[in-house]
Amino acid sequence: MMVKIFENDYRNFLENEINEFATNHNIQQVSISTGVNNYRECYIAAVLYTEN
Repeated sequence: MMVKIFENDYRNFLENEINEFATNHNIQQVSISTGVNNYRECYIAAVLYTEN
């Protein structure tokens, strides 16, 4: 199993990136949390996956 980290200022764009990634990978689990980057809120996702 491998981990990929995604980061975006907008949750819907983050989810679109994950969905696109899912077309070529077997996603096992997704964990999304909020963070702060340069005083702006951002979204971070950790995706556990395996190769197709």
